[in-house]
Amino acid sequence: MKYFILFTFLIFNLYVNACDCVNIHGLEEAKVAFKGKILKIARVDSDYVRYEVTFKLIKRIKGIKKKVKTIVIDIPCLYDACCGVPFKEDEVYEVKAYESGRRMKTNLCWAPTKINS
Repeated sequence: MKYFILFTFLIFNLYVNACDCVNIHGLEEAKVAFKGKILKIARVDSDYVRYEVTFKLIKRIKGIKKKVKTIVIDIPCLYDACCGVPFKEDEVYEVKAYESGRRMKTNLCWAPTKINS
C-alpha cells in the first residue's frame, strides 16, 4: 500500500505545472510592449541561468524609443513549467515586458503571443 501511495504521489508531481500565474499582466502594467521577430536566443549562465532573447522590432506598441531597432528581453527558461516562454528563432511575437534590475523581462504570466505570419 505504501508503494502505491508513493507511486501515485510521484506520478501526480510529474504532471503538476510549477508555474502558477495568479494574474495575467496586461498592457497597462507593461513597461514596454512590441511586435518583433526573434533574431537570437542565448543562454546566459551567471548567478542563475536565464535566456536573452533578441528581437528585431516590427511595431512599437508602448515605451520604446523610435531609434531603437532591436530589443533584448530576459526570460527565466524556455519551458512553461518554469514560467518561461517557448520562444523560437525566426518567429514573430507580440511581447509585453517589465523592468527588473535595469533589464527588461517577460515570462508566461505576461502572455507573449505568437503571431502567425
